[in-house]
Order: sequence, then structure tokens, then C-alpha cells
Amino acid sequence: MRVSSRSKYFQHISSLLIILLFVTSTVMFTLQISPTRSFVIEEPAEELAPQYSFIASYVSHSPIIITGNADFASQGFLGSGSEELPYVIEGYNITTAGTCIIIQNTDVCFVIRNCLLIGGIGGKGIDLHTVINGEIRNNTISDSGSGVYLYSSSDNTVVNNSISENYFGVHLFSSSSNNMVLNNSISGSINNGVVFYSSSDNTVANNTISGNGAGVYIDDSLTNTIVNNVISGNVDIGVAIGMYSSTNIVSSNTVTGNPCGVLLWYCSDNMVSQNNFSENSDDGIRFGNLATNNTVEYNTITRSGTGVRITQSWNNTLHHNIIFGNHIGVHAEWASSNNTVTSNTMIGNEYGVLIYSTSGIEVVHNNISESSSGVTLTLSTDSRVANNNIFGNDLGVSITQSSYNNTIVNNNISENTKYGVEIIESSDNTVVYNTLLGNSVCGITISFTSSNNLMYLNSLINTENKNAGDSGTDNHWNSSALGNYWSDYTGTGVYEILGNGIDYHPLMYPPEPNKPTIDSPEDMEYREGTTGHSITWTPNDASPSHYVVYRNGTQVVSDSWNGTSITVEVDNLTMGVYNYTIVVYDAMGNYTSDTVYINVQSSTTLLFGFELSLVLGMLSVFGVIVVVVILKHRKRKGLES
Repeated sequence: MRVSSRSKYFQHISSLLIILLFVTSTVMFTLQISPTRSFVIEEPAEELAPQYSFIASYVSHSPIIITGNADFASQGFLGSGSEELPYVIEGYNITTAGTCIIIQNTDVCFVIRNCLLIGGIGGKGIDLHTVINGEIRNNTISDSGSGVYLYSSSDNTVVNNSISENYFGVHLFSSSSNNMVLNNSISGSINNGVVFYSSSDNTVANNTISGNGAGVYIDDSLTNTIVNNVISGNVDIGVAIGMYSSTNIVSSNTVTGNPCGVLLWYCSDNMVSQNNFSENSDDGIRFGNLATNNTVEYNTITRSGTGVRITQSWNNTLHHNIIFGNHIGVHAEWASSNNTVTSNTMIGNEYGVLIYSTSGIEVVHNNISESSSGVTLTLSTDSRVANNNIFGNDLGVSITQSSYNNTIVNNNISENTKYGVEIIESSDNTVVYNTLLGNSVCGITISFTSSNNLMYLNSLINTENKNAGDSGTDNHWNSSALGNYWSDYTGTGVYEILGNGIDYHPLMYPPEPNKPTIDSPEDMEYREGTTGHSITWTPNDASPSHYVVYRNGTQVVSDSWNGTSITVEVDNLTMGVYNYTIVVYDAMGNYTSDTVYINVQSSTTLLFGFELSLVLGMLSVFGVIVVVVILKHRKRKGLES
């Protein structure tokens, strides 16, 4: 039977609509599963297993000097210089008092492989000078000033080599960038195993770096990545990030058996993340002089002298680390101000956090246990210990030796075998909103020569007659209207502290259960780049005190609350989903919270003024309807014919 031109027309139309339906559905599915942007440390694309499959015998050869692309062919090296067919230097034993192989001013592809290279202390094993597209693979390189030296060279790969007993192992100098140092054994270097000077955007991955002066040294360099290496048994330091270096990443390494695992000094904005530090005799991580705005996160740090030491450094953040079995968990000392220690777990350190002769340290949201002292402040000022769980130590919090203007607020300080909080020879500190439960000797104790310390709205639930003691002078156990909650207060008169103190406004424990109330604003979404977005909460309480707002678990606002509505601006967020949680406190220490989710959508998903997904959905529905109509029409035509 002949098919009419009209039927062919409908066949073409139906085919096109089916294709349209498939494409739009696929795009919609892709939009649904596309993740929001996030920070990801990219690891090398190829996870290389150690090879070092060197040949049994080598051909003796004099030192090789290449000064341009043409020298490869003129000196008889096979290849064409293309990526598919690089020039090959292979199988040589080059032993010299100078440099074994020098290559300069080339951009063709080449590979140096399976060679034995023994240079002199004044020379180099391999010297690349203004070179790109080189590969150094499966060589044994020793006894040189630098095993591999790259000067102003980029896009080269050093892989699967044994580099030992040199002054420097691998040395990248003077704007060498985008080079890869992969899967090598680098050991016995008198100075540094891998060193960067004024070189950026390089990757050191999957190497074993051991027994060098320093494992990796980065100086005046940016955006290098040190990832998935074993860095052990080096004489001085595992990884050092030095002067004027920033935005470097040290991630997912095993750093063990060095005097210091990672040293940061005179540097800024670097990240040390997800490493395993153990048995570094002095420090797992050390911030030396003038290290600023660096981040240490998600590391495990154990069995070292000090887990993290901060010396004369500012504005650094330590968060979500597991720090255990060290002499000191975190030690901030000597004018190290405005550093934040948050959301860490510290177990079994002799001292959990030690703050010595410094100011402005934030110790918040940590779990600190099984230490001789959970948090110790000595000769320190203007620091804040807040929202921590400090339990199962000998001492919970110790404030000693002329420390002043420190605040201990809203902590759970419980089940410590001696004191919850002790204040010795220190004045003008505030202890407020804490729960002190089951501390064996005393909840809060103040020694002689300590004065003008303020304690109020703490809940003290300890053994009878051991809630508090005060041997100092002019300490205040209540604010102008509110004292502390005492487990043994009967509700009549003042509360006398053992020694010299009196709470003139004592409160019976447990605190009044009525907590503030708060509404729940609706979740929100808006386009990236638009403005005028805010959240307004309307909490209510007879005795308002203060509030704290967190974004994705990080504090962004903290302020007093006078009982009125609270508005928080939420503009200038990048694409993604955020949760804003407010915690509202009253004067009795009761609190309530609410969370609002904000979905910030991409500003580029509009089509003709409508959301792309909506347009595609409408097209899909329309396509289905048209296809059904056409199929019915064809069926009816078939019946008629």
C-alpha cells in the first residue's frame, strides 16, 4: 500500500517530537542530579603503584647536553618529539663529577628513562632549564647537588624514580609550574627531599619521602599540592611552608617520625587537611612566626610532643581534627592572637588546650577529655572558652598566673576528678552559663590573690559542700540580679561559699524549665547575585539575654537580645544550600533554636524569562500530547484504509 505524502509528513513530525521528548527529559534529569559547587581537592588522575623496574645493565655514556630541539635528533636519540613518539634517552650509566644530563630551551616531547645517573655534589643528576613536555621515569639518581633540577620549566613529569643521597632530591626553581612529581622514592637528601622556590601550581603525589633534612620545603610559592605521600623519618621537618607562600594544600599524607610534621611560618592562606600525623617528636603541626589565615582541618594527630603548636601567629583556624595521646593537644603561645580552635576532639593528651602568654584565643565546640587539664590559660588575656564538653579530666578549666579578662561560657564541665574550674592568682575573669556536674573535689575554686572574678548563672551539681570555694578577695558570685544554680540551695537567704564568697542572688537547681519560644520562618530560595534577602525571627521570653546565629554550623552572628525581633541578612551567597540556625538564650540560661534552609540557585538557569527546567518540562508534556494525537490519527487512518 502506498504511503501518502501527508502520512510521511506526520511520520516525520512524530519522530522529531519523540527526539525532542528524549532530549528535554535527559536535560531535566541532568539538572536534577547536577551537584552544587563545592571545594574538592583533586588527586592525580592516575594512582601509580611503585615500579622502579630498572634494567639489569646499562651502557656507559658521557654527560649529555641538549641546548635546543634540534639536538635530540642530531645526537642520535630516537623519536620525533611528538606526544605519541617522544625522543628517548634510555639505558645509560652516566657517572661524572658534574651534571649527568642537561636539557635547555626545548618544547618537544622527550623521556629520560631507565638510566643510572651519579653526579657530583656541584652538579645535578638531571638539569632541565626552560623546558616543557619532558618526562623523567624509572631512573636511579644519586650523589648530586640536585637529583632532578627544574629551572623555569613547566609541564614536566618526574615519575617512578629512585632519588637518593643528593643534596636536594627534586628542586623546582624560578617560576617552574604545572610539574608533576609522582610515585618516586626520595631519600637521604642532605637538605630537602622536594623543594619549591618561587614555583607554583605543581603537584607532589604518591611519593615516599624519607630520611631527608626536610621532606618537602615550599618557599615563596603558591598553589602547590602535596597529596597522598608518605613523609617519614626526616631529620628536621616533614613539610615546611615558608616565607611568602600561600594557597598551598597539604592533604591526605601520612606524616610520621619527624621532629615536626608540618611547619608553617611567614606564610598565609594555606590548608593542611585530612592528613595522618603520628610520632612526630616535637610537634605534629607547628605555626611558626607570622603564619596567618591558615586552616588545619580533619587531620588525625597522635603520639607527638604537641599536636598543634601556635607561636607568634594570628587568625588561623583549627577545626574538626582528632588530637589524642600527645603531651599537649593544642598549644597557643607567645603573642598568638585571634586564633580559633573549634569542633575538635581531644582525648588523652596531658594538656588538652594550653594557652600561654597570649590573647584572643577562641576555644569553642570542642570535646576535651582524659587530660590532666582540659583547658589551661596561663599569663593570658581576652580569650573565650565556649560551648565545649570538658569531661573526665583531672582539671576541667584552669586559669592561672595573672590571666585576666577571659570568659568561660556555656560549657559542660563535668566528671573531672579534681576541680571543674580553678582560678589561681588571676583576676577579672567571667565564668557564666556553665554546667558543672560531678566534679569530685569542687565545682569552682578560687585561690588567694585572685580577685574581681564574676560567676553567675552556672549550674553547680557536685558532692555536698563541694560546689564552690573562694579564698580570694572581692570575687562576685552573682550579677546585679542573678546568681548561680546550687544543687544544695534550699531557697531561703543568701548562699555562702566555702571561704570568703557569697552569692546574694542564689537560684535553686534545676533551672526554671520555661525556655524561650520562637517562630519558624519559611525556608527560602533566591537567585545568585540578587539582593534584599533576610530572615526575621520573633522569639519571646520574659528575661531575654542574647542569641547566636550559625551558617552551616559556623558562627556568623552573636549579639545581645532585648526581646524584640531578630533579623539576619543572607545576601551574597554563592549557589548552594545553606542552613541558618539561631540559638536564643534567656537570662536563666535556657535556650531554644530554629533552622531556616536557603537554596541559592544559579543565575543562569533562565530561558525567555522562565526557569529552564520549567520550560523543558512544558515542552515534554506538550510533546507527549502531540505524539498521542498523531498516533491516534495514524491509527484511524489505518482503519479507514
